[in-house]
Amino acid sequence: IPSDHASAPNIPDFNLIITGQLACDGDTAQVPVGLAQMLSIPDVIGADEIILWLRKNNKANDVDNFMLGRKIASLMQKMEVQFDAENEPVIWTFTNNDLLPKTSQQYMLNIEILPNIYKEISTW
Repeated sequence: IPSDHASAPNIPDFNLIITGQLACDGDTAQVPVGLAQMLSIPDVIGADEIILWLRKNNKANDVDNFMLGRKIASLMQKMEVQFDAENEPVIWTFTNNDLLPKTSQQYMLNIEILPNIYKEISTW
């Protein structure tokens, strides 16, 4: 990830930023996306995060995780999102995770397209 962050000139050069998913008020993973936006750098999103959003919002309930992964891959290809990694292990931090994937594809994307992705999947 390039560290060309003219919008935040007081931040030193970096090669990698690692953030957590959990906060004291929830499991929302908003910090990585917000930080990527602030620094004008790409963010990595997993198909697992999209599937979690779909499940939390009662979308695509009749579609299993494998098929959702394929639909997500197709959508990402259509939106010309860069594929980053395949079959990455997923660790869910809450107990009721039987309906969520155990591995996930990862995509590197420009966060400006996130609203378009969520607009599309909200119709599933």
